[in-house]
Amino acid sequence: MQAIAAQPQRAPDGAPVHYERHRPEQTTPYRLVQQHAATFIAEAEAIVGAELPQFVKDE
Repeated sequence: MQAIAAQPQRAPDGAPVHYERHRPEQTTPYRLVQQHAATFIAEAEAIVGAELPQFVKDE
């Protein structure tokens, strides 16, 4: 079986597409969630009277 070479992606005008990773960890909303997620989860569980699903905590 022969491998298929990946073709570089192109914009509609034919120019190569350049991808640059966004850096969400450097944004204020990301840092706020990171700093306060544990408190939010604990308070939400106290209000509801039950644990949040694990997938919610994981996210």
